[in-house]
Amino acid sequence: MPPPTYRQHEVQFCSEVSKWADRLFESRPDLPFGSSDIESFGRGSHKRQDFRVYERKERGRGKLALCGEVKLPGSPQGRSPFDMDLVTDAYQKATAENCRYFFTWNVEHLALFDRSLWEAESWHERCIGQWPLGLELNKLTDLNDPTIASAIRDKFLPKFFTAFANIWLQREKAPKPLPEEFWVAVIESHLTGPMGPVRELRDYLASESEHTKAFDLRLRTWMLEQQWNFDRNDPQSWRDAIDRAARSMVYVLSNRMLFYQAVRAHNYLPELKLPRSANSPKKALDYFRKSFQEAVDATGDYEPVFFPDSQEEWAAEAALSGANSLEAWEKFIRAVDRFEFKEIPTDTLGHTFQKLISPGERYKFGQYYTDENIVDVINAFCIRKPEAQVLDPACGSGTFLVRAYYRKYQLDKRLSNDDLISGLYGCDINPFPAHLATLNLAARNISLEANYPRIVRRNFFTVGPGKPFCELPNILDHRKREKIVLPLLDAVVGNPPYIRQEQIPKKSEKGVVEDQTKEYIYEKAERAWPGLKLSRQSDIHLYFWPVAAQFLADDGWFGFLTSSSWLDVRYGFALQRWLLLNFRIVAIIESVDEPWFTDARVKTAVTILQRCKDQGERDANLVHFVRLKRPLEEILGEREDEGQKQEAAERLRALILKTKTDRSNDQLRIMVKRQDELWRDGLSIGEMFARQKVANLSEPGSEEEENDETSGDAEQHEIEGHDHLM
Repeated sequence: MPPPTYRQHEVQFCSEVSKWADRLFESRPDLPFGSSDIESFGRGSHKRQDFRVYERKERGRGKLALCGEVKLPGSPQGRSPFDMDLVTDAYQKATAENCRYFFTWNVEHLALFDRSLWEAESWHERCIGQWPLGLELNKLTDLNDPTIASAIRDKFLPKFFTAFANIWLQREKAPKPLPEEFWVAVIESHLTGPMGPVRELRDYLASESEHTKAFDLRLRTWMLEQQWNFDRNDPQSWRDAIDRAARSMVYVLSNRMLFYQAVRAHNYLPELKLPRSANSPKKALDYFRKSFQEAVDATGDYEPVFFPDSQEEWAAEAALSGANSLEAWEKFIRAVDRFEFKEIPTDTLGHTFQKLISPGERYKFGQYYTDENIVDVINAFCIRKPEAQVLDPACGSGTFLVRAYYRKYQLDKRLSNDDLISGLYGCDINPFPAHLATLNLAARNISLEANYPRIVRRNFFTVGPGKPFCELPNILDHRKREKIVLPLLDAVVGNPPYIRQEQIPKKSEKGVVEDQTKEYIYEKAERAWPGLKLSRQSDIHLYFWPVAAQFLADDGWFGFLTSSSWLDVRYGFALQRWLLLNFRIVAIIESVDEPWFTDARVKTAVTILQRCKDQGERDANLVHFVRLKRPLEEILGEREDEGQKQEAAERLRALILKTKTDRSNDQLRIMVKRQDELWRDGLSIGEMFARQKVANLSEPGSEEEENDETSGDAEQHEIEGHDHLM
C-alpha cells in the first residue's frame, strides 16, 4: 500500500481538528459556535480543503461564522500564514461563501482576517489577530507527537475560539495591530517559520560543522569573536550556539534587504528579485551585493548599512546555503515587497527594525531589552545640550542612541539630521545588534544624504584614545574611507552587558580570543584609569565604567543602567572609591516595583555621575538615593507625543535634583546625603540603599522582598564600608 500523500495528511489532520473543535463547542455552551467541518473545492489533484465553523443553533446548522485554509509544516505554503498565495486563496473562498471572517494557519501560527476590511489602504489593517502555537514544527511527522496534539486540542483551540467568540459576538472590537507589529509578524514568520531561512541555515550549519573540520573551525572562530559562550562537546550547548548563529546571520542579511526596499521606495531602484542564474549561494550573494551597491551609488549614502563588516560576507553566504534557502529567501522578498515602504513613516520603520528581535531571543544574543522610559530619564540627566557628543559603549540595537537623537532634537529643533546623527557613537561586539543600531539611526530620515551612523561592530575594550573608532565613506569621494576618532564626550550612557565574572574567559583557556579574556580587560581598565584596582571577581559591566569614562570631558555626564551587584561589599568598594574621588555622584535610582532587565532575577540600579576634578565641589555635592515605588511609566504620566515624553523625563529629573532633604510619597522615596559625609561616616553606597529598604519596610503596606541582594546587616555594612573606603 503506497504511503499517504500530503493531501491525505492534510485531510486527516483537519478531520482531527474538526473533532476537537466540536467537542470543545459541546463542552462550552458559552461559545456561540455549534459545529465544524471540512468542505472540498476543485477537482482531482487540485482539490483543496477548507476548514469551516458554524454558528450555534438549536436545530440544524447555523450561519457560517468562519472559514480558512490549513497548511501543514513541510509544505511550500506551510512556511507562513502570511504567504500571499495562501491568503489570497482563503479570501476568495470566503468571498464566494459570503463569510466575513477567515483565517490561514500553518499549525504553528494562525492569522485571522476580516474580509470587510479588504479594501483598506494598508495590508496590516485587514489582519485582526494572530495566535502562535508556541511550538516548533518542521515536518509532517511532528503532528504525530502526542504533546503537539495535546497543545493544539487543550490549549490552542480553546484560546483561539474564546477570543474569536468575543469578536463574533461583538463583545470586543476586533483589535487593529500597530503597523510595525504586523510587519514584524510577517517578517518573522517568513524568516523563522517552517522551511524558513533560519531553520534551513540551522540544519546546514549543524551538518556542515559535523562533516567538515575547516568549516567547523571557521564557525567556532566566528562565534568566539562575538564573545559567545558555548561548549563544542556538549550537544545541547552546541545546538543552542548554532541556533543563535543561524538567527544572527539571517537577521543581518534580511535587514540589508529590508533597508534596500525602504531606500528603493525613495530612489526608484530596481525590484529585488533573484534571477534564475543566481542558483547557488555564491551567485545569489553576488546578485545581492550588486543590488546593494546600486543603492549606495544611487543615494551616495548608507554604505555602513549595506556593507556592515567584511567578516559578515562569509556569514551572508552561509545564510544562503541551506538545502531550500534560496527558495525561502524568495518567499521572504515577495512578502516584504507587499509593504508600501514609501508610506511608512521613518519612526515606524525604525520601530520595526528594533522589534525584529523578540525579548526572548534577545537573551540568546546576550542582550537585555531596555525600556524607553528609563532610557529617557537617563538621557535627560546626561544630555544637557543639543550639540552633545554621546557614546553608548555597548549599544545593542540602539535604544539609547535613538532616544538620544530625539533628546537632542527636543533641545534644538533647528538641528539637521546630519548634526543629530554625527554626535552619536555606538559600539557592540555582536553583528546583529550592531547592524540593527545602524539601521535604527539611519531609518530616522531615509530621504536625506550624509546619513552615516557612527556605529561600529567591535569589542569596546579594543577602543583607545586617539585611535580610529570607526570608518565612514568620505562625503566628497565615497570610494575613500574617513577614519573617525572618538572626540571628548559630553555624555556616556548605556546598559552594558550582564556577564558574571565566572563566565569571562581566562587567557589560559583553550581557543579564547585574547582581547576578550579577563586578563586583557582588567589591564585595559587599569590603563584607562591609573590607580583603579578593580577586584578580579568583578562582573564584566564594572570594567565598562572606567574604560568608557576615560573619554569623558571635564564636567561630562555618565549614566549607566546595570546590575546593582556593584553595591555589594564583595567587590564593589574599589568602584565606589573611584566614583567618590573622580565624580559628583548625582543620583542612584532603583525600582521596587519593576525589573529594568528582562531577567527579573537581576536586580538593577541607574547611576548618574558628573566628572569633577574639584574636591570641594565633590564634597559639597548632594547624592540622591532614589527608590521608585511605582512603575516608571505611571510616575512619568500620560505622554502622547515625543515632546511630552522628553518633558516628563525632565520633570522627574528636576524633582530629584531640587530635593535637598529626605522626602517620600506614594510614588518614590528620596534620601539625600552630602558626598563628603559618605567619606566621613564610612558609609558605602550599598549601605544607603539598605537604609532605604528599612525605611520602606517601616511604611504601611510595604511588601518588599526581604532577600534584597544589596541589603544585609546594616552595622556590618558600615564597618566594612569604613574599612574599604577609608
